[in-house]
This record gives sequence, C-alpha cells and structure tokens, in this order.
Amino acid sequence: MRVLIIGLFAPEFMIAQANSLASKCKVTLMVTRQNLAALFPDDRNPVERLFANGLVDNHIDVNLVNYPTGSFLYKIGFIYQIIKIVRRFRPDILHYHSGGEPWIPLALLFLRDFPLVVSIHDAAHHPGDKPPKLILTIKN
Repeated sequence: MRVLIIGLFAPEFMIAQANSLASKCKVTLMVTRQNLAALFPDDRNPVERLFANGLVDNHIDVNLVNYPTGSFLYKIGFIYQIIKIVRRFRPDILHYHSGGEPWIPLALLFLRDFPLVVSIHDAAHHPGDKPPKLILTIKN
C-alpha cells in the first residue's frame, strides 16, 4: 500500500507517523523545506541529516516543498505543485494534516481520485492564542 502524508507544519509529528507506517506501507512524506530547515538550522541538507541520525526510516521517501510567502498567486502555484506531486505518486491513501493553512484544502478538490484521511490539528484555540481578525459567532 502506498501512503502519501502531507504535513506542512510540525514535521516531528509527520515523521513519527511516517516511521510508524514504514514497516507496513510504502510511505512518502511531504514536508516543507522551511520547517525541516528550522530543525537543522546549520545544515545544508536536512533530509540527509534525518536519515544519518536515524530519525527517519530508510524506507521512507521525503519530498521537500517550498512553502510560499507573499501574494495569493504564489499560493495558487503551490497548490498546483502539490497536485502534481500527488498525481505522480498515485497513493492508495492520501493523508493530509490540516494546520490552518486555508488554501491547501483547495488542492484536495482536485485529488478526489484518492482515498483521503484528514487529521485536523488545533481545532480549538490554545491558551495564549490570538483570535483571528474575523470570528463568526453563533448566538443561541
């Protein structure tokens, strides 16, 4: 079984999940270059470091993507990049970890051919979180 995990935040969670599945499935892990570089700020190739330190199972493919900054147009390009990667890999299961980025679910609309698992993280505010600028309130 081929599993593609898309996790664009908290790479340590995605790595742990990928490692737990690696003995049973062919796993590809898609993480952002920026988040992985933050774990290894002095390293030019953080993926090699993951494998060299035994942090990622040798059977896992790690696919780095550049998380866009700037205008909405860059984010549209990012969505297109994700769609291309998923279609090229042709997973049996696509597992998307939602961390609040609002445009990534748009990519999922174009990936309905693949069985999808979605993990929603941080559905509730944590102490100290700032509320978004627009809050919808339902009054009884």
